[in-house]
Amino acid sequence: TDLIGMDVVDTAGKPVGKVANVDNFGAGDLLDIRPLDGANFYVAFTNDHVPEVRLSERVVVVDLTGI
Repeated sequence: TDLIGMDVVDTAGKPVGKVANVDNFGAGDLLDIRPLDGANFYVAFTNDHVPEVRLSERVVVVDLTGI
């Protein structure tokens, strides 16, 4: 729940949106991302897709390549 509301940026630092929720439907944690435009989408909360979480800055870095 600490991640909810955090800013989301891509690996280049470009703003993507905000973390709307953290869900788990049985196969692992998923970040529900509310983008700047468009519909929410999920990103698997793994090192491959979320290489960095900067709690003090309230920023989550996501790698969107291949998604």
